[in-house]
Amino acid sequence: MTDKFGYHSLSCRYDPGRLPRHAALNDMVYRGLAAAGIVAILEPRGLDRGDGCRPDGLSIYPFRGGRMLLWDATCTNTFTATHLLDCSVSPGAAARKRHKYGALRQRYDFVPLAVETTGVLSQDLNHFIQDLG
Repeated sequence: MTDKFGYHSLSCRYDPGRLPRHAALNDMVYRGLAAAGIVAILEPRGLDRGDGCRPDGLSIYPFRGGRMLLWDATCTNTFTATHLLDCSVSPGAAARKRHKYGALRQRYDFVPLAVETTGVLSQDLNHFIQDLG
């Protein structure tokens, strides 16, 4: 299924390009941490929220404030009608990630990393990049 602008493929759960974009974002974060001398693991075990979902990465040692870094990435398609409505009403994908991992935020320095299909980075991701230097 496609639309006249080709936007459907950017967010379709069956599109083969959706997962590589997500994996590429996590790989960039992982490599950035390694370049800064911060050891991390992707898809850490033992942090399942009970629904089969788990965060994308975890630092091995404390990152900030004596807590280990925990992140979850998302690549959102801002061209879909539902996301256009979300953007005008709520903070968006990063806020949904904060809510999703609310219980883990008590023990970890949780950073939701969101990138739009247009290439716009979330405020959280911009701050994270600045923190890494």
